[in-house]
Amino acid sequence: MSAFVTSYLKEVLDTWIAKNHLRNGLLFYGSTSGFPNKVANYFIQAYFSSSTFSLDTNPDFLHIYSEKQIKIDHIRHILDRVRYGPTQHESMIVFIEHLERLTIEASNALLKTLETPPKHVYFLSSSHLFSSLLPTITSRCQPIYCPSLTYDQLFSAVNMTVSEISSTSTYEDLLKLACGVDHPSYCSFHDFLHFSLSKRFAFFHQYIDTKETFTTLLYHWLSELSTDQTYRYLSLSKLLRETLTRLTHHVNLKLQFDSFISQLPIT
Repeated sequence: MSAFVTSYLKEVLDTWIAKNHLRNGLLFYGSTSGFPNKVANYFIQAYFSSSTFSLDTNPDFLHIYSEKQIKIDHIRHILDRVRYGPTQHESMIVFIEHLERLTIEASNALLKTLETPPKHVYFLSSSHLFSSLLPTITSRCQPIYCPSLTYDQLFSAVNMTVSEISSTSTYEDLLKLACGVDHPSYCSFHDFLHFSLSKRFAFFHQYIDTKETFTTLLYHWLSELSTDQTYRYLSLSKLLRETLTRLTHHVNLKLQFDSFISQLPIT
């Protein structure tokens, strides 16, 4: 599991756990659903590392997952479980997978819980659709960005768990093995640089529809470039960082797309 989590995130999460610098709500998000889930699971395993219980039998851990919608009954089940607090550990963890699947009714019920969270209970959640979540919920959580791994990182991580991985496997092939998902909007920065100008604009208009998705993609590309320290890629990293800084302000998203694409070299 830890092979899919960047060393920086491991350090941050381990430090938070050791120093108990934790908010009651933690939201793990990224551009691909599998990676936030794996980071959340790393956190859970690290938090309960000294427990004598497995997660399946741990009385202080509750996992909420639904293939379709997370409904009000799921939230009621959570409230029934947490009202008395933890029984075997200092705190209890509730993990809601795919937070974007909450119905409106369930979202409102969860919001009320996050506004006045019970003591000694941590609410963890994951999502790859950050922009679709209610701002009133995200504002009450500590957002934790979970970057996708580079091709080399992902190849190494998958190779640790699955035998006979082909060196010719594409990133999408490895992603399916690692996360069990097919993410059509994924595009590496290396591949993007080889797009024609018209294809670059088409990609952005098809997949990048919010500031959050643009920011997530840029962070992923920065992670990819961190493995290449050539002058060319260092200058491109600077462009990515400058764009990310501008996105923290109230700016026109389309103008940021156009400016970013126009500054990239055509290969």
